[in-house]
Amino acid sequence: MAVTAEISCIPMGTGQASVSAHVAAALRALEQHPDVRYELTAMGTALAGQRDAVLAACGAMHAAVLASGAPRCYTIVKLDERTDKQMDFAEKVASVREKL
Repeated sequence: MAVTAEISCIPMGTGQASVSAHVAAALRALEQHPDVRYELTAMGTALAGQRDAVLAACGAMHAAVLASGAPRCYTIVKLDERTDKQMDFAEKVASVREKL
C-alpha cells in the first residue's frame, strides 16, 4: 500500500548553525531510492511510495547525515497510510486548496 511521509533529519553536534551540507547528503541518499517520490521543503522532505520503500529511504537519509560528519542525527518521521484509497502528497495539498 502506498504511503505519504514527512521526514526531517536534524544534524546535531556539528558546531555550525548551517545544516545544508548534511541535508544535501540525505537527499543524495534519497535519490538512490527511485521508487520513492519526494519534494524538498524548507522544514523537511515529503515522501510518497510503497511503505517498505519509503521506510528504507528514511533509514538511508538518517544514515547519510551521520556519514556526512554529524556526530548525532535526530530524525522525525511522520507516516500517513490510508487503506480506503491511494493518495500522494500533491493530491492532499490539492484537496485542501480546492476548499479554500
